[in-house]
Amino acid sequence: MPASALTALWPDAAQRDRAVAGLLRDGLVTGDPRNGYRLPE
Repeated sequence: MPASALTALWPDAAQRDRAVAGLLRDGLVTGDPRNGYRLPE
């Protein structure tokens, strides 16, 4: 998912950033803002 789509769907930036950081930390999502996010393989 492109980061821009996530931003459009989740307007509260602080909450979105915390949630994405948690998903990345727990290994439930991979990626970064530049390349987008995806489920791990």
